[in-house]
Amino acid sequence: MGQRPGTEPKDERGFSLIEALVALLVMAAVLAVLMEGLRGGWRGATLADQETHALAIARSELAKAGIEWPLTAGHREGTYAGGYAFTVEATPRPEPEGSAFDRAVSGRAAPTYRVTVVVHWRGRGTHQAREVRLETIKLGGAS
Repeated sequence: MGQRPGTEPKDERGFSLIEALVALLVMAAVLAVLMEGLRGGWRGATLADQETHALAIARSELAKAGIEWPLTAGHREGTYAGGYAFTVEATPRPEPEGSAFDRAVSGRAAPTYRVTVVVHWRGRGTHQAREVRLETIKLGGAS
């Protein structure tokens, strides 16, 4: 049996133009979601790297207090490569009478200081102001 002229066979194989366009739209949506996930992961990894670097700077400056510069009440600041700036604040810390600390260091005339290091930087990509803060108590030199 022949087919009438101008009619299409019903069992024709392949995709219509609409089906191909729908498939492309679905693929584009999936790719957009994947790219956003990758961008978020990259942003998180970059932020973790920046915070690790800032933490290393803060630990270094905290270790220098009383070693590379005398531990006295005051304020220091400086910068590191990569846009990192730091401040170090040392404040005398009065010890309560009769504390375990007083008993441990009795006979010494060395004051204690609260040393705070804050590292500031602007996050790459986000340009948001970020900071890491470390604080400790250190024994100063004899008065």
